[in-house]
Amino acid sequence: MANDITIQNEIDNFRAFASAAKARQNFDGILLKFQRGNWTAGKDQRDMNGRQLLALVDRLAVGWTKWKDRRPVDYRVGFVAEGFRPPSRNDLDDLDESTWETDGKGQPLDPWAFGFHLPLLDTESAEQFIYTTGTQGGRNAIGELAQAYADQRAGGDNLLPLVELGSDSYDHSRYGAVQVPLLTIGTWLEPPDAGRQAPQAALPSTPMEGPAPASKPPTNAVKRKRDDDMDDEIPFN
Repeated sequence: MANDITIQNEIDNFRAFASAAKARQNFDGILLKFQRGNWTAGKDQRDMNGRQLLALVDRLAVGWTKWKDRRPVDYRVGFVAEGFRPPSRNDLDDLDESTWETDGKGQPLDPWAFGFHLPLLDTESAEQFIYTTGTQGGRNAIGELAQAYADQRAGGDNLLPLVELGSDSYDHSRYGAVQVPLLTIGTWLEPPDAGRQAPQAALPSTPMEGPAPASKPPTNAVKRKRDDDMDDEIPFN
């Protein structure tokens, strides 16, 4: 019996590895960016200002993305609807600030970036987009959207918000006028039925967890060196 359990554990480990290896990919959808008050999509920076898209809030994901050479190489991301709780930064690797890459000013950049990942759907063309943000403005916009979604779900409805991509601004003591994204709800629609994938398909692969770091430095040793109130800068090529 013990030998059977050992064999089954080994089989499960290999299946888990095979699944993670085959699934390694970025999020599904065209990258949607908000920069300098403008919404754009894809590498050709297609103008998306004023576009109305169905926000798939039921697939909202949150967590950490690790970057190296301006590319994502690791994830600790999960779905809000499934109760995912991201680990703290000190529970991740690369805690030594002296080994971090630097920005154009020579300041160290934490390789782990925390963010929200919201899929959106064009109901006419069936194109799917993914809006990833770690800025305070982006987090506020998605937070308000999540609150509205929770309120309508509490009322017994199973609808998704059709949002218009817009912008607003506020005066920053250091940077002056700062542009922030708006996701203005126009109406609520039934979730799309045709072509809906299982929620797990919307996430990139999350490599199997390794051992925790042997020691943890003080929290202030891993603070980010970016101005998180500014534009949504996603370092994709």
